[in-house]
Amino acid sequence: MSHAQVYPSKPVRIVVAFTAVLVQAREKLVPRAVFPYAATSFARERALKGPLFNDWDWGGFFRFELPEIPGNIDGRGTIFGDDDLVSTLNTWRGRPGWRTDPNLDRAGFVIANVRTALSQLLQYDTRFKKVFEDDVAVRCSADV
Repeated sequence: MSHAQVYPSKPVRIVVAFTAVLVQAREKLVPRAVFPYAATSFARERALKGPLFNDWDWGGFFRFELPEIPGNIDGRGTIFGDDDLVSTLNTWRGRPGWRTDPNLDRAGFVIANVRTALSQLLQYDTRFKKVFEDDVAVRCSADV
């Protein structure tokens, strides 16, 4: 057996080492205690259909973790339009008119931070049923 067959080439070793560093860095930048990893795993395992109604803070996370499921907003707020952005922010805050938010009406499911007003309000909204909850997120589904 030649030396090249036993040990990966230097470029391969560099890529593997760099990947390991990126994974460790991601864990520090996107901590499991703050982002809804378990809720996204739940959605992925059940092959849920969107759209997902999500808040601004987790939009980029969902674009990365659930790229096949369209969300309603992320950190690129300027592409959504002022009216849509204000409506979504007011919905998450539970302000008057939250029930009639068109993005919430179209949602196949919601993944909400347990500390948001909307996560509490959805407990009493007959359009959605709570199907998942942990210390970080609650997932309510309109498709159950």
